[in-house]
Amino acid sequence: MLRVVAVVLALLVVACSNGTDPTTTSTAPPPSTTTEPGPTTTRGTIPPFVEVTVELSEDGTHIVDAEGMALYRFTLDTDRTPTCLNACAEVWPAFYGDPVAGEGIDQDLLGNGERPDGSIQVTYGGLPLYYYSGDDAPGDTNGHGFNDVWYLVGPDGTALDG
Repeated sequence: MLRVVAVVLALLVVACSNGTDPTTTSTAPPPSTTTEPGPTTTRGTIPPFVEVTVELSEDGTHIVDAEGMALYRFTLDTDRTPTCLNACAEVWPAFYGDPVAGEGIDQDLLGNGERPDGSIQVTYGGLPLYYYSGDDAPGDTNGHGFNDVWYLVGPDGTALDG
């Protein structure tokens, strides 16, 4: 969380500064400022803030990202520690960002956990959240019950029954 705040503050300083001396009246344009893009995932650049909300599907009421993509938990994860890494993470990409509670979400259940590479993954109810690569569109829940270890997450933070 502190890392995210530091990055946001640094970006604000860069955005608010035009790189010129305010006591001069030069008409030359300010020097260009470039910033490196943020970390990327299989779903694109990691946004600084991500909204989590709920959706009703045939599987029950479960949490989704702001775009309506289903979020899952892995029953082998414990206490904010992700265990789906490497090849597993290609099929089950981590959900990254600084979470904000949307409609039906308990902000107290939202949090973050650090992955071995230092990236920060969103957690809910103390467990890391993932996408499923087999979900192509909002509303898809193709990963629910997968191998009896991947489940949609209810608004109370528990796994929905498979």
